[in-house]
Amino acid sequence: EDLWHNSTDIQQRVAEIETGKSATKTYVIGDPEASKKKYNEILGTATKEIFIVTSSAGLVEAWKKLPQLKEKAEKGVSIMIMAPIIKDNLESALQLSECCRVKHVPASYMGTTIVDGKHLFQFKKMPTDWENYNNIAIFENMFYTDDFDYVEKTRRMLDDTWKHAIAPSAITIEEITKPPN
Repeated sequence: EDLWHNSTDIQQRVAEIETGKSATKTYVIGDPEASKKKYNEILGTATKEIFIVTSSAGLVEAWKKLPQLKEKAEKGVSIMIMAPIIKDNLESALQLSECCRVKHVPASYMGTTIVDGKHLFQFKKMPTDWENYNNIAIFENMFYTDDFDYVEKTRRMLDDTWKHAIAPSAITIEEITKPPN
């Protein structure tokens, strides 16, 4: 059923061949295993930029992949991550900021990843608790598109959010308000 749903219409394929321009793909991948595979595959092909909006738990998961992210960054891939930065993930955010640009946004943002300005993923389910983050269910019904206009509009929206987001700091409110010894 997924194969049929994600297949290309014959008329669309004929138009591609005639014009020499490939058609865009936009679909929801219902199978979480297939979604995760597609997501990781596209992330692996990144050559310019990875822009991630995730949950506070997602930031910790990104930190767990720090060696892979450092490797991408060393190859010139710009990595930007926006997530709610809280006491529980502050250390992860600070360590990630060694190879990625990291900023704080409220928890209300939808999980989104843009790769090289060409591929857009959006996640319906973004758990905020660490116990459920590794659950494959976050990939269930993942939205994917390579439609340039849609990706570009979303990228501009995220750029605007990025400009107003706050970078993490090792100095916390608790440290500022703590009375001197």
